[in-house]
Amino acid sequence: MLKIDGTNQFADGYYSWYDWSADVYQIPEEVLQAFKQLKISGRKIIDFRAVGALYSDVVSIKRAIQNGDLSIERCVQIDWPLILYLDDGGRFEIDYSDSSCVRMSKDAFPDTICRKGTNVSKFFSNCIGSTILDLEVKSTSEFPSDFTGSYSLTLPENQEQYIEKISFLLSNGNRLCFSTWMDFGLVWTEGNDGKIQFVPLSEVK
Repeated sequence: MLKIDGTNQFADGYYSWYDWSADVYQIPEEVLQAFKQLKISGRKIIDFRAVGALYSDVVSIKRAIQNGDLSIERCVQIDWPLILYLDDGGRFEIDYSDSSCVRMSKDAFPDTICRKGTNVSKFFSNCIGSTILDLEVKSTSEFPSDFTGSYSLTLPENQEQYIEKISFLLSNGNRLCFSTWMDFGLVWTEGNDGKIQFVPLSEVK
C-alpha cells in the first residue's frame, strides 16, 4: 500500500489526485480489507457519476449508429474516479486507472466536485436499485505489462499477486466490474454468465 498525504481539501472545488486522501492499494488483500472497513456492503446504489469525462461513449455510440446496431456494451472508459451514490445518503468513490493500483473512499469529495462530474447512470441503469453484497478481486502473478506509473506511482516487481480485476457483486445477480487499460479505468457490467452486458442504444444516445 502506498500512503497518500491528501487531506480532501480540494482547491477551488476541483478534483486533484494529490489532494485526495485515499491510499493506493496494490495487492488483492488490501482492496478486500478496505472494502470491509468502508462498510458499503448492504448499501443500495441509487446513482452514478464520473468525476471526469468519458472517453469511449461517443465513439461507441457513433459506431453503433453507423452499423445499425440496436445496443452497445455497458462499458465506459474513464481516467478519474467513479462515484456511487448510496441509499444511506453517502457516496463511495473509487479509482482504478493504473494497473494494480486501486483507491477507494467514502464521502471524501465535496459537493462541488460531484456536481461537476459526468452522469453515467444511463450506462449502469441495470445496477441502480441493487444492493452491494460483496467484492471479488481477480489476481495474477504476472507483473502488469501496461503499468504506466502515472502520478509517479511505483509498483514492486516481486509481488506474489497483482490486482487484475475487481467486481462488486449485486443483489440482482449483476456484477459491476473495474479494470484498466494503460492509464485509463474501464468500468462495465456482467451477468451471471460472466459476459459483458448491453444497453439499448435508445437509452444512451
